[in-house]
Amino acid sequence: MKYSGFTLMEVLVALAVLGGGSAVFLRFADGFLQLRDAERREARAFLCATRTMEYFVHGAVSCQSRSGEKLFPEGDTCGATTYSLTQVPGLAPLLLVDVISPAIHPIKFRRLVQCEKNPALR
Repeated sequence: MKYSGFTLMEVLVALAVLGGGSAVFLRFADGFLQLRDAERREARAFLCATRTMEYFVHGAVSCQSRSGEKLFPEGDTCGATTYSLTQVPGLAPLLLVDVISPAIHPIKFRRLVQCEKNPALR
Protein backbone atom coordinates (compact mmCIF):
# COMPACT_ATOMS: atom_id res chain seq x y z
CA MET A 1 0.00 0.00 0.00
CA LYS A 2 1.41 3.33 -1.09
CA TYR A 3 0.59 6.60 0.76
CA SER A 4 0.97 10.05 -0.74
CA GLY A 5 1.64 12.97 1.62
CA PHE A 6 3.96 13.89 4.46
CA THR A 7 4.74 11.97 7.59
CA LEU A 8 4.19 13.47 11.02
CA MET A 9 7.95 13.85 11.50
CA GLU A 10 8.34 15.81 8.26
CA VAL A 11 5.52 18.19 9.23
CA LEU A 12 7.03 18.76 12.71
CA VAL A 13 10.48 19.52 11.24
CA ALA A 14 8.96 21.96 8.73
CA LEU A 15 7.03 23.73 11.51
CA ALA A 16 10.18 23.98 13.66
CA VAL A 17 12.15 25.53 10.79
CA LEU A 18 9.30 27.95 10.03
CA GLY A 19 9.00 28.91 13.71
CA GLY A 20 12.75 29.51 14.03
CA GLY A 21 12.78 31.68 10.91
CA SER A 22 9.79 33.68 12.18
CA ALA A 23 11.48 34.28 15.55
CA VAL A 24 14.65 35.57 13.86
CA PHE A 25 12.63 37.83 11.55
CA LEU A 26 10.56 39.29 14.41
CA ARG A 27 13.72 39.96 16.42
CA PHE A 28 15.24 41.78 13.45
CA ALA A 29 12.04 43.79 12.87
CA ASP A 30 11.87 44.81 16.55
CA GLY A 31 15.48 46.04 16.48
CA PHE A 32 14.76 47.98 13.31
CA LEU A 33 11.71 49.69 14.86
CA GLN A 34 13.67 50.65 17.99
CA LEU A 35 16.46 52.13 15.88
CA ARG A 36 13.94 54.06 13.79
CA ASP A 37 12.30 55.51 16.92
CA ALA A 38 15.68 56.56 18.33
CA GLU A 39 16.58 58.28 15.06
CA ARG A 40 13.24 60.12 15.06
CA ARG A 41 13.84 61.34 18.65
CA GLU A 42 17.31 62.55 17.65
CA ALA A 43 15.94 64.38 14.61
CA ARG A 44 13.15 65.95 16.68
CA ALA A 45 15.68 67.11 19.30
CA PHE A 46 17.85 68.67 16.57
CA LEU A 47 14.86 70.47 15.05
CA CYS A 48 13.77 71.79 18.45
CA ALA A 49 17.25 73.07 19.25
CA THR A 50 17.46 74.73 15.84
CA ARG A 51 14.01 76.26 16.23
CA THR A 52 14.90 77.67 19.65
CA MET A 53 18.17 79.16 18.42
CA GLU A 54 16.44 80.67 15.39
CA TYR A 55 14.00 82.37 17.75
CA PHE A 56 16.88 84.26 19.34
CA VAL A 57 18.83 84.92 16.14
CA HIS A 58 15.91 86.34 14.11
CA GLY A 59 13.75 87.76 16.90
CA ALA A 60 14.12 91.06 18.72
CA VAL A 61 15.40 89.88 22.08
CA SER A 62 15.49 92.15 25.09
CA CYS A 63 18.76 92.30 27.02
CA GLN A 64 16.70 91.78 30.19
CA SER A 65 15.34 88.43 28.99
CA ARG A 66 15.64 85.61 31.49
CA SER A 67 16.70 82.04 31.01
CA GLY A 68 14.06 79.35 31.00
CA GLU A 69 11.01 81.42 30.05
CA LYS A 70 8.48 79.53 27.91
CA LEU A 71 9.06 80.20 24.22
CA PHE A 72 6.49 77.90 22.65
CA PRO A 73 2.86 77.15 23.54
CA GLU A 74 1.89 74.39 25.97
CA GLY A 75 1.85 70.93 24.40
CA ASP A 76 4.53 71.84 21.84
CA THR A 77 6.97 69.02 21.10
CA CYS A 78 9.92 71.28 21.98
CA GLY A 79 8.92 71.64 25.63
CA ALA A 80 12.00 69.79 26.93
CA THR A 81 14.45 72.07 25.11
CA THR A 82 16.17 74.44 27.55
CA TYR A 83 18.20 77.57 27.02
CA SER A 84 20.26 79.98 29.06
CA LEU A 85 21.04 83.62 28.36
CA THR A 86 24.15 85.39 29.62
CA GLN A 87 24.70 89.08 29.00
CA VAL A 88 28.15 89.80 27.59
CA PRO A 89 29.83 92.88 29.06
CA GLY A 90 31.07 95.47 26.59
CA LEU A 91 29.90 98.28 24.35
CA ALA A 92 27.70 96.20 22.04
CA PRO A 93 24.53 94.75 23.58
CA LEU A 94 25.12 91.01 23.22
CA LEU A 95 23.70 87.85 24.78
CA LEU A 96 25.39 84.47 24.84
CA VAL A 97 22.68 81.91 24.10
CA ASP A 98 23.13 78.23 25.06
CA VAL A 99 20.46 75.83 23.79
CA ILE A 100 20.29 72.22 24.97
CA SER A 101 17.83 69.71 23.60
CA PRO A 102 17.74 66.36 25.43
CA ALA A 103 18.20 63.21 23.39
CA ILE A 104 20.36 60.10 23.45
CA HIS A 105 23.21 62.40 22.41
CA PRO A 106 22.14 65.86 23.66
CA ILE A 107 22.10 68.59 21.02
CA LYS A 108 23.93 71.75 22.17
CA PHE A 109 24.17 75.09 20.38
CA ARG A 110 25.98 78.22 21.55
CA ARG A 111 25.90 81.59 19.83
CA LEU A 112 26.21 85.31 20.42
CA VAL A 113 23.11 87.29 19.47
CA GLN A 114 22.45 90.98 19.50
CA CYS A 115 19.87 92.17 22.00
CA GLU A 116 17.94 95.40 22.46
CA LYS A 117 18.51 97.44 25.59
CA ASN A 118 15.14 99.20 25.33
CA PRO A 119 12.76 97.18 23.11
CA ALA A 120 9.87 99.58 23.93
CA LEU A 121 11.63 102.41 22.04
CA ARG A 122 11.53 100.48 18.81
